[in-house]
Amino acid sequence: MFADDIKLYSEISELSDTIHLQNDLTKLYNWSKTWKLKLNPGKCKSFSVTLKRYPVVQHYAIGDTCLETVETIRDLGVILDRRLTFCFHIGTIVSKANQIMGVIMRSMQSGCKVGTFDWKPILTAYYGNVRAILEYCCVIWGGAARTHLDRIERVQHRFLQWLYCYAHCNTAPLSIDYPDLLRAFDVTCLESRRQQYDIMFVCKVYKGHIDSSALLNCFPLYAAPKTTRITERTRGVMNVPFARVETVKRGIFVRTPSHVNELMFKCKDVDMFSDSLREFRAKVLAYIKQL
Repeated sequence: MFADDIKLYSEISELSDTIHLQNDLTKLYNWSKTWKLKLNPGKCKSFSVTLKRYPVVQHYAIGDTCLETVETIRDLGVILDRRLTFCFHIGTIVSKANQIMGVIMRSMQSGCKVGTFDWKPILTAYYGNVRAILEYCCVIWGGAARTHLDRIERVQHRFLQWLYCYAHCNTAPLSIDYPDLLRAFDVTCLESRRQQYDIMFVCKVYKGHIDSSALLNCFPLYAAPKTTRITERTRGVMNVPFARVETVKRGIFVRTPSHVNELMFKCKDVDMFSDSLREFRAKVLAYIKQL
């Protein structure tokens, strides 16, 4: 039997917190010895997430093995860094997407004359093999800096440029600018699709499709003060936490409720609580198409 992805974590504010975390590691090690579940400390890492300039630094151990302290770590396919900028993750998925996109381009060009093939199956292949990589777990890393997100958008722009120049689409755009290509091939930009995933994520949490009371507590509803209930009605149904740091503003717990509020304000017929999941998804897709 193999048990993977076990994590012990704690908020470290002072040196005594590191002692408590080490005690938890020791208890885990002793428990595994009692039940003869052999741990592999060589595969375990010590990783910290902080925005502090001078964080509390401590080395941890499992048994007699000191854990390696790393600056980045992969967790369920997402590469995390200490400041949660996700620059390493985006660099990895952009590189992988470009490689697969290159294979698609070379495969489709061989033996075909320009403009002689149907471009819709090619677009489907791009959706399944390239865009899926660029969108995996985007709810987690969707708050990365604009410079990193633009790198992802350029991958799709490059593919649409190749598709238009090679397929000679009948609905030709006026130019090969990104917005014209999106309209010509009826493709949604990746930024709008990330907003769609954010909204659906919050909806699934509230409808119980994602069964997590901890997540539900992270997305409270907004209750306006009694004296300002009328003037504050347009603020939205979701409470958006105050954030001073830009990294926190773009984070999942500030970004996603903001997107839900924007949807509910612009589309008066959308109700995340009374609509079924299928009805709500259809309305979100129509909203995203208009962005």
